[in-house]
Amino acid sequence: MKVRQRIVALILEISLIMTGCGMRGGKSKSETNYISQDPVHFTGMCDAEAVIAYDIPKQLPNILVNCVGYEKDGEKKILFRSAKARGQFWVVDTATGQPVYKGTVPSGRSGEQTGESVSMADISAVSEPGEYIICNDGVGESYSFIVGENIRNKQLTEEMAALQESLLEDMRNDTYKAGKFIRMAEQMIHLFAAYDFFPERFTDHMLEEYSGNGIPDLLDMAENIAGWFLTLQDKEITPDEQMAFAGVLAKFCQIYKEFDNSKASAYGKTAAELYKLARQETEEIATSIGFYAAVTLYEMQGNAKYRTDIKAYGDAALHLKEMDAFYLFGNVNYVSGKRSVEIARCSRFMSELMTVTEAGCVSCRRNEYKVCDPDGEQIIRNMSYLVIANYVLESEEYHSILENHYHYLCGCNPEAEVMRGAMDRMRAPFILFLCGLMDGES
Repeated sequence: MKVRQRIVALILEISLIMTGCGMRGGKSKSETNYISQDPVHFTGMCDAEAVIAYDIPKQLPNILVNCVGYEKDGEKKILFRSAKARGQFWVVDTATGQPVYKGTVPSGRSGEQTGESVSMADISAVSEPGEYIICNDGVGESYSFIVGENIRNKQLTEEMAALQESLLEDMRNDTYKAGKFIRMAEQMIHLFAAYDFFPERFTDHMLEEYSGNGIPDLLDMAENIAGWFLTLQDKEITPDEQMAFAGVLAKFCQIYKEFDNSKASAYGKTAAELYKLARQETEEIATSIGFYAAVTLYEMQGNAKYRTDIKAYGDAALHLKEMDAFYLFGNVNYVSGKRSVEIARCSRFMSELMTVTEAGCVSCRRNEYKVCDPDGEQIIRNMSYLVIANYVLESEEYHSILENHYHYLCGCNPEAEVMRGAMDRMRAPFILFLCGLMDGES
């Protein structure tokens, strides 16, 4: 927990100075009247008979559950999204048809997202592994869901495997155009942050092709990507891409030296060469990318020239409209590293982080689904801020907000489905989010 201790210590010092899931059960019942105002239209004639087509809207339940599943001993939230949801509800075991838990539907509230009357109930008392549905006389049934053990750990392993396959596909296609390197660097930055904060989540048995060498598979995957990038130096790599991977390699060097200091040193040397080459080719390096690279190289070597560059890029970053991955984690690395830092810069970043985090919390309080944004990708992006803030402060409120967003992404949303597309496009940030959600769990 050295990272957490370093950040907490700096905060104290600053304060002193500054005084899709499908239908898994039976048909869901719904209050919605699905009879169209113009339900029938003719599409053609076959002999003397009319061919009639019915437009049947997708039927969605008015009781929303986490379709991925709930941890046996974890928090279990469900949502009712109808004013007709009232009175008692039951959690029913699908294997036996018998209720195992009875609760009362809380009072609902209408919010800015849909105008629906939405209320949240807690069924954490249901801890026996199995498959269940929620039933209410007013609005029918939910989709079925499972309660089990190590659900999130399994999901984390699956997300790592999917990310590995996605990156391998890029490498097989020799994809190095249209900003792909920048996006790959962002993926690695999020993964390194997840490893820095939650190393116990990443083992030597997550990815089959890398297992068994005593090194966390995440690092084997990162080395594979780094090696591939270095074989492409004869391609048209832009200075921004060189700078981005200089930062990635420098961060990898810092982590990997625990396992192979000689190999880590070689990657560190290459990182310094890429950084120098990018600076020689142009002075128009993207501010946040330059900042991240300068910070990681400074942390790796302690060279004063990188500290000078940190100031230049950091001052330029004051004009950024939002924090991207390079700026966010560049600052995290700066605040939590072992090198000397400018307290004013740390203070400014912590202020920025808390401002964006608290803004998200305010949005959650206004929203009937208790989320900061209805868009899945924006949720995952915002959760990066919250994971960092919660890692430092260990806030019960922040953890509850993380839980609510996770349930939303996994089925407690207006479409009643796992937001798979958002998770796929934001897979590495989602992995960080999962790790933050599991922080402190066994």
